[in-house]
Order: sequence, then structure tokens, then C-alpha cells
Amino acid sequence: MAKKNSKTREKAEYKRLMDLYADIPENKLDLVTGLIEQAARLKVSLDDLWENLLENGTTEEFHQGNDSFTRERPESKIFTARDKSYQSIIKQLDAMLPPKSKNSKLEEFLDE
Repeated sequence: MAKKNSKTREKAEYKRLMDLYADIPENKLDLVTGLIEQAARLKVSLDDLWENLLENGTTEEFHQGNDSFTRERPESKIFTARDKSYQSIIKQLDAMLPPKSKNSKLEEFLDE
């Protein structure tokens, strides 16, 4: 089965998150929309990077002249940085949920 392209996957993730945060008050909707767009892009990117890391590992043998050593692959560093950004955005979004729906919506998100 062919993997969906990034834009299609981003749109699906955006829709999933917008549904999850549908109860956000109107006055915060513009802010939430931007955060959700970024979270969707980061999630797709993280999924792709994770597959790369599973396939190729987190370290590689590096040669420089006569020396050789093991170093962390650039993809591993990128994954770590993007994961921190994604977690920060999700935390911001969670803080914006109205109190009555906070537990149920967050639990749904965490269950997926």
C-alpha cells in the first residue's frame, strides 16, 4: 500500500485536531487554527522521521581522514527538536480547552 503524500496526511491530521478542539471559544479560534496547522505539519514530519530512524538507526559510522567514529545521525537531532516543538504546541492547545471538556477531549487524544 502506497504511503499518502505529506499534504494529504497533513490535511487529515489538521481535521483530526480541529475536531478534537472544536469546543474552543470563538475568541481563541484564530490562535488555535495556527497552532493546529503547525501541529499537523510537525506530526507528519515526526512520523516520517521516526520511520527513517527505525529503518536506519539513530547513529552512523562517520569517517574523517584516517579516523572513524560513531555519531548521532542528523535525522535523530531533527526528530528531537521537532518533537519538543510538537509537545509544546499540544500543551498550549490543551491549556486552551474549556474546563468542562478538558478531560474527555484530552483522554480521546491520548488514547489514539
